[in-house]
Formats: sequence, structure tokens, C-alpha cells
Amino acid sequence: MPRGLSDSQKESGKDFCEAILSGRITLEQANTLLAEAAVEKASGNLSAAARMLGLTRPQLAYRLEHRPENAVMKFSSRKPKTRAS
Repeated sequence: MPRGLSDSQKESGKDFCEAILSGRITLEQANTLLAEAAVEKASGNLSAAARMLGLTRPQLAYRLEHRPENAVMKFSSRKPKTRAS
């Protein structure tokens, strides 16, 4: 089975690169998209997703845990401390 990209896949890749290079998305956002796509393709199996990306499972887990969206969600979901009466 050939492992090369089809013409439409090459074009999609070029569009993805252009989105990064033109500033429509950041490199950090692109990395997040790739990590999330790999996890989805691996049906949630982080070890398999990490292998797809050439990462270790802990590296992928760290990247997913430290996505900017997670940081915002964690910060905004904190309950304010209240004083005991």
C-alpha cells in the first residue's frame, strides 16, 4: 500500500502551512490541532496517538494538559476562597 500523499492531501497540507505562516493560526494552535486529531484517530489511546506523532506518551499527555484552553478553563473554574466566620 503506497504511503505517499494524494494531490488533495498535499494541497490541504499546503493550506495548513499557509494558515500558520500567514498568522491565521499560531504554531501552538497547530500543535494542539495535531495532538487532538491524533488522539481522536487513536480513539482516545494516548500511547497510540503519541506514536503517530513521534512523541512519548508522557510528552503527549503534558502537551494536552498544558494547552492554553486548559489553562484558561482551570483558572476560570477555580472557586474564590472565602473566609471562615
